Amino acid sequence: MEKIKEVLLVIDDNADDREIYRRYLRRYKGYDFEFLEADTGAKGVALVKANKVDCVLLDYRLPDVDGIKLIEALESGRPKGTLPIVAISGEGTESIAASFIMSGSKEYLINEYISEHTLPQAILNAMTKARLNEKIMEQQEEILRKNRELESTNLHLQDFCHTVAHDLKSPLSLVQSFLDILKTSAEDQKPIGMTQ
Repeated sequence: MEKIKEVLLVIDDNADDREIYRRYLRRYKGYDFEFLEADTGAKGVALVKANKVDCVLLDYRLPDVDGIKLIEALESGRPKGTLPIVAISGEGTESIAASFIMSGSKEYLINEYISEHTLPQAILNAMTKARLNEKIMEQQEEILRKNRELESTNLHLQDFCHTVAHDLKSPLSLVQSFLDILKTSAEDQKPIGMTQ
């Protein structure tokens, strides 16, 4: 069975952590991850712009920016929510997790709980969620397009109905006028053989 190829960008300033992530993901059956690495936010943004990245592992604390602020730059040029991002932090606070999720991260992991099982699962979940978001956006666009078509068709039908109603009134008016003339003419003429 051929493995699914995915390009994974790891943005983390800790080389040891990046090595651990590579090791965990190389063991994951069914997938062949190609790794791109950046130790700063700026390098990470450059790599996202230059490559087709399937998922980003993003550390919270980077030397040049925090990971939460970096998400917007990473998604630049893409519809919001379509870049799978797995946020990673050594500080497992609810406020950091909530901030990451509100900013567009699809998954959040705490360093001490990352394992060869949790990391691949988080990446696959993030990719699935982002792809579903993309499909939803495509379907919403299709619905909007169909609605515009229906509105246009409705306007054409209204114009057609107005024209038909007008065109039907004209012959009926003529027929009514002709009947009025016949009636008037019939009233003016006396029937033959009638005497007064």
